[in-house]
Amino acid sequence: MRHKGKSSKASGASGASAARTASKARKARCMVLLLFLIIVMLIIILLLFPRAEKKPEPVEEKELAPAAVPPEKAVEWSYISLVIDDAGYNMINLIELLKLPAAFTVSVLPGLPMSREAAREVTKAGKEVILHCPMEALSGEDPGPGAILSTHHAEEIDTILSSNFSFVPGAAGTNNHMGSKVTPDQRVMAEVMLYLKNHNKFFLDSKTTADSVARQEALKLGVPYLARDVFLDNDPQREAVKQQFLKGMEIAGSQGSAVLIGHAQNPAVAEVLAELYPLLGERRIKMITLNKLLFLKGIIANDNSGD
Repeated sequence: MRHKGKSSKASGASGASAARTASKARKARCMVLLLFLIIVMLIIILLLFPRAEKKPEPVEEKELAPAAVPPEKAVEWSYISLVIDDAGYNMINLIELLKLPAAFTVSVLPGLPMSREAAREVTKAGKEVILHCPMEALSGEDPGPGAILSTHHAEEIDTILSSNFSFVPGAAGTNNHMGSKVTPDQRVMAEVMLYLKNHNKFFLDSKTTADSVARQEALKLGVPYLARDVFLDNDPQREAVKQQFLKGMEIAGSQGSAVLIGHAQNPAVAEVLAELYPLLGERRIKMITLNKLLFLKGIIANDNSGD
């Protein structure tokens, strides 16, 4: 009987343990199922209600600096050098010319009653003065006092030029008065250029003949050289002078510069200059002295024109 009682107790304990195990298993399955359901619900919620995208915060717009504008090309100017020949006879027309605001050059003849006074007045007015050197003409016309002839030898040419320049104090250079016989003469022009070289003067060829050799001789010695482009008053009438001045403006505009020659004894030159001077600025043309023109062309290293 004792053995039977012990066996019953053991069987009851074993059954209780199995029941507990089964209960734990059920609870575990329930937990797994619950977690699965929660996960499924979360997935459904995320799918049905997607998270709103966060809008980017507005960025403060900075005002952009305007694009750099390339600087405008500098306006190019053209130049006119006006030379007033034959000063020295009197001061009547010259004084009126000197009142004008334009920069120009006055060429003074030597050995005349008013030569030195004309040179001084030109300098006082802030203009440039040069010697208007008389030279022999093919026509045989008398060039006036201080003329260089084709028959003169080297020493005579040197003496004549020294005397002529003494009549025109402050002269920066010279141009020829007449000279159609002398300027084509290589020997004489070589002597003239040698004097100018030794005394630091320039030469303006009035171009009274197409046969002039002045340029070649000047280049040989390095003498600063320019040549006339337009005679203003071969026809002395006012309208003719005006048309020649306008022609000079066209030449300056096309080639960059032009040298114009008029004469002190012709009142039309001063009248036309006064009339057309305001037009020069509109056409981007400046009036400058010969020395200034030589400087701008790079022919001389120093601008001593004072304008």
